[in-house]
Amino acid sequence: MIFIKTFGRFAISIDNYVLPFKNLKVKELLAFLVDNEGDFVGNEKIISALWPQRDHDISAKRTCRYTLRLLRETLSKAGFSDLIEVSYGVVKIDKEKVVCDYYEYIKGNTEQYPYDDEYMYGYSWAEPTRKRIAERQVKINHG
Repeated sequence: MIFIKTFGRFAISIDNYVLPFKNLKVKELLAFLVDNEGDFVGNEKIISALWPQRDHDISAKRTCRYTLRLLRETLSKAGFSDLIEVSYGVVKIDKEKVVCDYYEYIKGNTEQYPYDDEYMYGYSWAEPTRKRIAERQVKINHG
């Protein structure tokens, strides 16, 4: 079973083994795909989120493709090469193949997967989702 933890610091574990990543950007790319909830995300959006200071030039696109390749290699070595789907210029996570605290939370499974006041700690691009969760949490708490 693949478990993705988004509340607090992002982590992915496979049968209780925390998956290591070659570098922090590879891990962040997977976190970004999780945050997009299984929707296809274009390279331009990925570059804007993960490398906001970079121009969207050929070098940035090359860096994005390389990071995606490292992610695919990492998942393949762990036996989950089909966890992400890549098409020309877009990529997504297959959210049906994971258990994710955030996905369970938005389905209403808030007792088993309670929000602990932090989502994707350290990733500024996750702020819109943090706000949505906080608004939802207020509704849950004040019923």
